[in-house]
Amino acid sequence: MLHNQGSGQNNEAPPNGGETTQVLGQRGRDDDNNNEGGNLYPGPSRRVAQKSDPLVGHGRHFGRTIHGFCRIFPLVKEGLLRQIDIQAGLLQLSELTDQEQHEQLIYTQLKRLAPGLDVRLVKASTEELIYVTGTLEHGVTRARTDDVKSMKGAIIEWITPRGGALIPGLCKNKKSDRGFFHYRTGELLCPPMLDWTDPR
Repeated sequence: MLHNQGSGQNNEAPPNGGETTQVLGQRGRDDDNNNEGGNLYPGPSRRVAQKSDPLVGHGRHFGRTIHGFCRIFPLVKEGLLRQIDIQAGLLQLSELTDQEQHEQLIYTQLKRLAPGLDVRLVKASTEELIYVTGTLEHGVTRARTDDVKSMKGAIIEWITPRGGALIPGLCKNKKSDRGFFHYRTGELLCPPMLDWTDPR
């Protein structure tokens, strides 16, 4: 029995230390030149499934129960500054405008959702504050997206006559046939001072 000791003949792969061949469908990667941290190279850490931050869940709850449409970063930043001034005796809650009092109330409710969030915000650097508010915002957005998805099917059932059917039918995941393009949805969107049945 003959053994080829790395001569490269008979289509054998070269031994370790020789040139590596690229397998079809797989990229070779040089560990010394992988451009880790570069702008275009995401790196292997993106592929690792990471545990969701608990702040995402708190953000979802905040978006569903307290306020679904607010900018978290300005709310937290201004609320934190007002809180520090109030605790230092430089500002009274009664001196705030109605809008500022309302925002401060929402900020206080947000802090109560997450245990330890108050202390974390007080000690946070700018980068940490951006991370915390961005994570909360992500939770609010996800909750809103999930709610809209679940409502689409329910709305179609709601506008369908009892015991009947919409003609033409509406698809839950298609928007092009909705709005004023469909008789039933157009009727619901028509301003009350106009007669939808009037072709003029």
